[in-house]
Amino acid sequence: MSSLQDLHAMRTNKFGLKVDRAAAVFTGVSATPIYNIVGGRVAVTNIVGQITVAASGATNISLQCNPTAVGYTTSLMCAVLAAAGLEVGTLLTINGDIGTAMWGVNAGAGEGQIQYQILPVGQIEFVLSGAQTISVGWSCFYVPIDDGAHMTYV
Repeated sequence: MSSLQDLHAMRTNKFGLKVDRAAAVFTGVSATPIYNIVGGRVAVTNIVGQITVAASGATNISLQCNPTAVGYTTSLMCAVLAAAGLEVGTLLTINGDIGTAMWGVNAGAGEGQIQYQILPVGQIEFVLSGAQTISVGWSCFYVPIDDGAHMTYV
């Protein structure tokens, strides 16, 4: 077995399954779906974004979960981070505490999730609260809770 296969197994054992989403431009005041949660609940163990085009001005960013079931309420996954001035290469992470702001330090290290977040069927959305433009690519690690549960990128 190659060392690459060993590394893949180690990552999967630590964080679960991984879904990558290519960098995309987000513009204006919006909540844009970045991942679908399908077939049941999942535990998000780590989510990491990387800025590929810096914010064009003052804006706040965050993540939220938007369930598809009727009557379920959209909920925050983290508090907002002021993205103005963050440079290309900045890693965007959350620590899992809903009341704690998204983490992003200029092209420095990111903070990993210390608490998993259990999410229902629905979507994870990237929230941009200023009428600006930013480009971010994402990697999301998760463990299915229900049989048949999985995630896809939007």
